[in-house]
Amino acid sequence: MKHFILQDSKDIQELNVHSVIYDHALKDVYNMDSIEAIESVWNCLYFCLDHFVDLDAFTWNQCDDMLERLIQNVTMASSPKVLICLLQYIIRLGYYFTINRSDVKTALAMDICEPDKLVACRDVCLALNVSTSYRWAKAILQMLVLESSKLLQGVEVCTALLDQLLRCYLVCIMPIPLQALHPHLPEFYGKFVAVLMECLVAHEKAPPVLKLVSRFIEVFSFQLENGITETMPAQLSEFKEALSIVHHKICE
Repeated sequence: MKHFILQDSKDIQELNVHSVIYDHALKDVYNMDSIEAIESVWNCLYFCLDHFVDLDAFTWNQCDDMLERLIQNVTMASSPKVLICLLQYIIRLGYYFTINRSDVKTALAMDICEPDKLVACRDVCLALNVSTSYRWAKAILQMLVLESSKLLQGVEVCTALLDQLLRCYLVCIMPIPLQALHPHLPEFYGKFVAVLMECLVAHEKAPPVLKLVSRFIEVFSFQLENGITETMPAQLSEFKEALSIVHHKICE
C-alpha cells in the first residue's frame, strides 16, 4: 500500500494498480471489529476512487459498490464505535462527487449542536447535487431507522450516534428535493421521531441528547417548510404541524 501511494497518479492509472487494490480491498471489508482495520481498508478504498478516471455520478460505479457494502456492514456492526466509524465513510461518500468537497468537509467539522452552526452546515449541504444520493436515499433512511434503536444504550453512545446520524441526514438526504423524496418520508418520520422522543425519556432529557434531538426536529421542520407543495400527500403537512408541537414541548 505504501508503494501504491508513492506512485505517480498517471502511472497508477496506466498500470491499473488502483483497480486491483480496490477489488481485493472490497473483499476484505465484511464484519471487521477493529476500528484501526476498518479505517485502514476504507481509507485505501476511498483513495482508490480518486484514480478511477471514468467515474460518473449519474451511473452505478465503484462509489455505489462501497456504499452498498457500508450500509450492509452498518446493520451488522458489532459495537456503537464500529457503527459510528462506518457512518463517517457513508457521509464522505455522500459528497464525494460534489465540486465543493472541501467546503462540505469544513462545514461538517463544525459543532452542529449549536443552532447557528447547524444552519451554516445545512446551507452548505443543501447546495449538494449528487445523483448518488437519489439512488441510495431509501436505503439510507431505512438504515437510520434501524440503527436508531441503539440510541437507547446510554447518554454517551446516544450523543455520539445522534451526531453522526444527523450529519448523514444532512449530506445524504437533505439535498434531495422533496418531490423525489416524499414517498419515503412518512414512514421514516413516524418511526424515527418516535425513537427520538423515546431517547428523551430514557435519558431523562440529558442536555447533550436534548440538543441533538432538537437539531434533528429543526432539520425535519425546515425540510417540510421549504419543500411541501400542493401535489404532495396531506400527511406531510400534518407531520410539519406535529413536528412544530414536538419542538415546542421538548424546548419547554
